[in-house]
Amino acid sequence: MRCQQALDRLSDYIEGTVSPPMQIALENHFAECPSCARELASLRECLSLLQQLEPVDPPADFRAKVWARIEAQEQAAVPWWRALLDRPAQRVRVAATAVALVVFTAAALLLPKSAFDKSAIKLGYDWPLPQGFAAKPAADLFTGRPDLVVSSRSKSPLAVGEEAALVLEVQPKQDLKDARIVVVRPEGLLSSTRGISIPYGGRIIWQGSLKAGDIVSVPLNISARTPGVYRLLIRLEAADYPGYGCRVFVPVTASERTEAVTFISGNLSMDELLARTALATGIIVASDLSSQRPLPVNIPVTTPGRVVSQICSQRGLAWSVSDGVYNIYEVEYK
Repeated sequence: MRCQQALDRLSDYIEGTVSPPMQIALENHFAECPSCARELASLRECLSLLQQLEPVDPPADFRAKVWARIEAQEQAAVPWWRALLDRPAQRVRVAATAVALVVFTAAALLLPKSAFDKSAIKLGYDWPLPQGFAAKPAADLFTGRPDLVVSSRSKSPLAVGEEAALVLEVQPKQDLKDARIVVVRPEGLLSSTRGISIPYGGRIIWQGSLKAGDIVSVPLNISARTPGVYRLLIRLEAADYPGYGCRVFVPVTASERTEAVTFISGNLSMDELLARTALATGIIVASDLSSQRPLPVNIPVTTPGRVVSQICSQRGLAWSVSDGVYNIYEVEYK
């Protein structure tokens, strides 16, 4: 379950109107997501404070005064279209505008949907945008959200030879001019996503400009010929922008995992820790450029959410789950 889906159902969850399966899914999400758990606690606290307020009776003539003011405003108001049509010179302009609006709306409805999909993201090469991927305005933009989030449309761990459909979701906190997403693949990891090679390594798989808060989803298809944990480097670059980089650890297995790993332990850097986490739990882990200073860890492997939660609590990081991918990132709370 995504964080936004859980937040949309907060009120129904508190009121007890969600279905039993949805209640279980929400409780599991709140147990593994500190951000949503804080939102739940905050909403419950607000409701508790509201319930403690004593009702206030309005003055006896309050209703009569409100209706008298509404009636006076309605009588004084003149419809905007009446004011236009009362001027002879404006009648032709109004009629022309109405005809143009009807023609534009009809053209928009009759054009094939693929035409809108292709124009949603400005790509630097002739590559049709797959169905379901588009640029859209952000529903909410908050300080704690990283500029780049990784999701997956495939189950993990990935089997050898199987292609995984990753999704890179970009939501910048500032306007980006001439932005681009650069992907650097390790040896042995293949990609069917087309792109433009750059001299210092890697490929540009998307480029365009964005306004602050816009969301763009870009597909990335990968596969591997041999088992292991593969580290993808992904970077968002733009003019007058410091850049945002993250690493994605993708576990690939020859067959279903049979060996039970009970602990992740040792004096490990962030990369080593996340690589072992991906291998032990069979999940895809994405992380921004966090500190690589090795620290001692000893984490029992139970559910992926508990492992990631312990990693973040030990190193002062935030995390979220997006379609099976655990995103770990640094954040400044304001």
